[in-house]
Amino acid sequence: MYTENIIRSLEDLIHDVRQAGGRAYESKRDADRTFTRVREGEEGTLDGYETVSDGLVDASEALYEASDDLGNIEERLKKIIEDIKMEELSHKVQSK
Repeated sequence: MYTENIIRSLEDLIHDVRQAGGRAYESKRDADRTFTRVREGEEGTLDGYETVSDGLVDASEALYEASDDLGNIEERLKKIIEDIKMEELSHKVQSK
């Protein structure tokens, strides 16, 4: 039973890592589109600077969210490790 819980937790974590990676990839694509728009006609104009400024704000927010995602993943990994250690200790106590 315990092993099944660990496996389920790891599978959930893998899913969350994939989602975080997908969000990071989309954020990169958004940044690429911003720079493409500037290169295609707004370069050196006030609109171009505003586009870049808006893109940098969006990128900053995306990086903050990515950092938050990674922090959550780290906490979940620590919890899994703690659970494994507790199970190991329980087995040692039971075997004495």
